[in-house]
Amino acid sequence: MRLLLIEDDLTLGARLKRALERAGFAIDWTTNGADGLAALKAQTYGTALLDLTLPELHGWEVLRKARLSRIDTPVIICTGHQQAGDKAAALDAGADGYVAKPFDIDELIAKIRALIRRREGLLSGQLSLNGLVLNTNNHTLERNGECLALSGMQYRLLSLLLHRRGRYVTKSDIETALYDDAATVESNTVEVLVYGLRKKIGAENVISGRGLGYMIPA
Repeated sequence: MRLLLIEDDLTLGARLKRALERAGFAIDWTTNGADGLAALKAQTYGTALLDLTLPELHGWEVLRKARLSRIDTPVIICTGHQQAGDKAAALDAGADGYVAKPFDIDELIAKIRALIRRREGLLSGQLSLNGLVLNTNNHTLERNGECLALSGMQYRLLSLLLHRRGRYVTKSDIETALYDDAATVESNTVEVLVYGLRKKIGAENVISGRGLGYMIPA
């Protein structure tokens, strides 16, 4: 699996590259944001590791431009310059993970492998969640080979949350994605839908954040 490392710290970049190669990954390494964005546009990667304070193009701009260009490569923000709210902002902007420097490389590798497994599940049409398997080709949910009944709306909600796994989805976004006219949806409709889904798949699998929405943990 090929990864993209966008990191201008030459010492850290070299250390990361060696560690990731020892873990079995092939690494493309760029040291500025412009080259990193160009690489994302030119090739498909299993994951991109993105620093924020980069020359030529800031990491936030790399992420924003990549998502505007419909590049869906999983991105993990790796930064040593933290401010309050940065992690939430990164996830809202389309990042799939966030680690603060200094970080444990083994934990980072575990995050990368989890993202790759999730991406492979999306491409195969099968999304896994704690013993549950959602098949997006035939719209079924199974546990240990047994089919679980979901309403149409419950299926659509579960699929939406799994496709954005590890990121909060706001109530407004859920209404827009699931209903033809979100303006006419009653105020507690999403809450009722989430309650029903939790009863089917377990409350621990759908967490809520005040003012943030709902999320299936990564």
